[in-house]
Amino acid sequence: MNNTFSFYRLKLLFQKDWAENRNIYLLSTPAIAVIITLLYLLIGDYKEDLRIALMYAKRGLPDQYEMVYQRTRYKNEAIYSIGLFVTFSLNAILRVNKLANKKTLVEFLLLPSSAAEKLALHWIWSFPVLFVVYTSVFQMIDHGFITHYLERAEEAKAFYLAKSLSYLNLTHCLKKNEEFFGWLLVIYSSFLIWPFAFKKYAIIKGLITIPVIGFMLYTFSFHLMQRAFPYLKSVSLSGLYFSVSGFELSQNQKLFMGTLLFGLVPILIWIVNWYKIKEKQV
Repeated sequence: MNNTFSFYRLKLLFQKDWAENRNIYLLSTPAIAVIITLLYLLIGDYKEDLRIALMYAKRGLPDQYEMVYQRTRYKNEAIYSIGLFVTFSLNAILRVNKLANKKTLVEFLLLPSSAAEKLALHWIWSFPVLFVVYTSVFQMIDHGFITHYLERAEEAKAFYLAKSLSYLNLTHCLKKNEEFFGWLLVIYSSFLIWPFAFKKYAIIKGLITIPVIGFMLYTFSFHLMQRAFPYLKSVSLSGLYFSVSGFELSQNQKLFMGTLLFGLVPILIWIVNWYKIKEKQV
């Protein structure tokens, strides 16, 4: 068959996948909502902050306890990141587990589509679609929780608490946690390879490769920094936050290193994934 990329065949591939897995995809949205709600109830200490604020209000004390309320600032960003990690992990495990079945894998490889189209199918569902769905659901739930807490904080005249509460700022969240999301992209890109790289125990073997990939990426970036600053005696490295003898890199330098490590590496993994699918199809 023609191994070139065809958007028409990709559309047919999506239609087939949707027809077979429609119920699972439709149920995933309320499942994501349940995960986010549970995280808000279990991790968020907003109720405790409200209790303290109401206690001070009843005692007629001025709202002077800014440090107590500062812990609530951007707390929803932490909940967003943890929820994204849980959601992506469950999605990756389900996809790998499905393709780990020999019959399902053979049927997938025998589909009349190129390796690039098959990779695109899993990549689009696993990254942009899942990210958009998760973020949309999170923002709706976040709006409900934060609105409720804001109303309670204003009733209690807890001005610092009301000031610290804010709806999710996705741009700020992504920028503040760029290292976390970078590693997430690398790790979940490797998930897509597992069913095609390992004949048995794909999940177990794949999980073992994660620290190996992390160590290799860390070692590569460390030596890269040493070559970039050969005249300095010591170089310490922690993700995107590099320091050279106490000197922190500029934003442009961090952006360059981040793009190199968390932009180029996932692309290389996707290329390897495409090659493994193509190899299996032959």
